[in-house]
Amino acid sequence: MIVIAIIGILAAIAIPSFSEMIERNKLKQAAEGLKSDLAWARSESIKQSCNVSTAITTGANWQYVMTPCTGTAKTVTSTSSAVNLTGTTFTGNIVTFDFRRGGSEDAGATFATTNYQVTVDVDNGRRIRICNPVAGSAVGGYEGC
Repeated sequence: MIVIAIIGILAAIAIPSFSEMIERNKLKQAAEGLKSDLAWARSESIKQSCNVSTAITTGANWQYVMTPCTGTAKTVTSTSSAVNLTGTTFTGNIVTFDFRRGGSEDAGATFATTNYQVTVDVDNGRRIRICNPVAGSAVGGYEGC
């Protein structure tokens, strides 16, 4: 009985940290997905010698649509399995990569949950990075913005 009571106490302590870990990992997944797709759009614009644009929208669900030079547009939409990104905001809603130098205008997307925030930042189109905008709600593994 004592062993079962100790296991119950340890489980009660550990469960909240698991839910926060899941929240952080889903937030990282959304940010890493956008970062890799923006890097792909940049490389495709250089490879195909034409501009590639990414239109990012918010609403009930956030989404972005990538329009490559050839082929069909790729649409990525948040799903019900993703963490509720209630405070998701985007600056520079259309990111167009210029094929001559792979550059674009400054843009960014801040993904936020109730406890954490992370930003995907495009600096002059040449550097795509993920950073923490606020130290108190930082997600581990990323530098500050």
